[in-house]
Amino acid sequence: MCAEIVKVTRIEPSNPDVVRAVGSTRNATSTIQCHGLTSSSRSESGFEKLLLPSVLLPPRAHTSGSEHNDTWKVLLREAVDAAQERREQKRELSPVCPEYDDRLEKLTLFSPPRSAHSSGEYARDERVMLDAQVGIIQAAPKHTHFTFYVAEKRAETYIRERLDADQQKRTTFLSGIFLEKYNFWAQDIGEGDGSRMVVPTIADHWTGTEKYGSVAARHGSSVTHIDVRFAGGNTYLCRDKEGRSTLLIGAGDFLASQKLYSEKGQSLSEQDFCDGLQRAFGTERVLIVGMRDDKGRLLDQSSAHFHLDLCMLPIAHGKIAVVKYHEPSKEEVMAAKAVLNALQKEDPHSFRKLQELFEHKAHFSESRPGLVKSLEHAFPAFRTILEDEHAGARNKELDAFRKSLSGFDFVEFPCGITDADRYFLNGIIFKEGEQKKFLMPVYDGFSASDPALVTKHIDLFANQGVEVVTVKERTRHLLGSLHCLTNRN
Repeated sequence: MCAEIVKVTRIEPSNPDVVRAVGSTRNATSTIQCHGLTSSSRSESGFEKLLLPSVLLPPRAHTSGSEHNDTWKVLLREAVDAAQERREQKRELSPVCPEYDDRLEKLTLFSPPRSAHSSGEYARDERVMLDAQVGIIQAAPKHTHFTFYVAEKRAETYIRERLDADQQKRTTFLSGIFLEKYNFWAQDIGEGDGSRMVVPTIADHWTGTEKYGSVAARHGSSVTHIDVRFAGGNTYLCRDKEGRSTLLIGAGDFLASQKLYSEKGQSLSEQDFCDGLQRAFGTERVLIVGMRDDKGRLLDQSSAHFHLDLCMLPIAHGKIAVVKYHEPSKEEVMAAKAVLNALQKEDPHSFRKLQELFEHKAHFSESRPGLVKSLEHAFPAFRTILEDEHAGARNKELDAFRKSLSGFDFVEFPCGITDADRYFLNGIIFKEGEQKKFLMPVYDGFSASDPALVTKHIDLFANQGVEVVTVKERTRHLLGSLHCLTNRN
């Protein structure tokens, strides 16, 4: 059982002889070590307070200062023990199972209505998303059951037509009213392991989380709500080298939560944030992953790594796979510039189209076809220029992420600068029997993933005892892949 530090903030006498010690607010005056208290109230920060039972305390006028302090210590200790006994009589809040130890007994998928994103890429690329979801169902273990929330019948028909009899039997389609203002990325609505789920109750653009929590509860998951903003794709549950259960969460979610609290006239410290998450998830540690400025203040995550599942993956206790971008040499950059200068002179129209495709952000767009095969010879040159512009900064951010992750070792997975070559870790890891497996996304759209990188990643996973099953998809120009599309509740 993990230890919790409860801050004793005030004594509230409900009558002259009764006091109540209330924990977990920011105006703390002293601390005590306490194990496994139940929660039943909320602090000013919105997190649940830990309430110790009422205890009888002799009036201060009847005791000297030292006697009063000694009496208070004894009675407070008795209160803590009483709370511990009550907690032990209830079901223990065990940490959520790490994904790499999960048996993948069930997965959840979303298909929102077209109206939810009628003017955006999600509507135009709906079939791309549905095809990826079909690929997940087909590649998952034979024992995995799927809950597929669909907003429109035609999406269900499209999926069913592409599944065999067994896959259809293991897939339950439900109407999800909470999808009205949501999207395909099921991962981001919360974090769990199929038996327990933690769902954020405040969000800036996810409006269906509380509805989803109630639905998940009806289907066998124990649901915990917490008043912070977080996305499942920006969190990981794992264990460090010492076996301590640990929640990893990106700095962006803390900063977003802090901003939302500030807008309500409240403050939210890193400690408040971590303490609340620790209680909600039942972990021994919470690590905020991110860069810091020279004053130690957290910085927001970059657009390339706005969620942790885009750049890292816990694969074992104390071990995390993390991407590493190739930084080209000066000679490689000069050669690339020569190729592009020549193309610009020979065919300025095609050069502009190619430049538009890469958009200086390395985001391919399936909605912008029109480049002919003859331009493929210029792709490596554009990639090299993009690497020269962005790889150094991205690696610097990832180095800062590593420094945030005390208690872990790292395995570097080389990746390219474009979406087609950098989302390999955004897959689904699980355990089948004693064998760890990984459903690894391989981009098969316009300008497919580099075969050499695919082979390299398969070999690196094999070296870590993980068997790879590749799944073709074309979603990553929408900034997500297989992991983003699924939730384990």
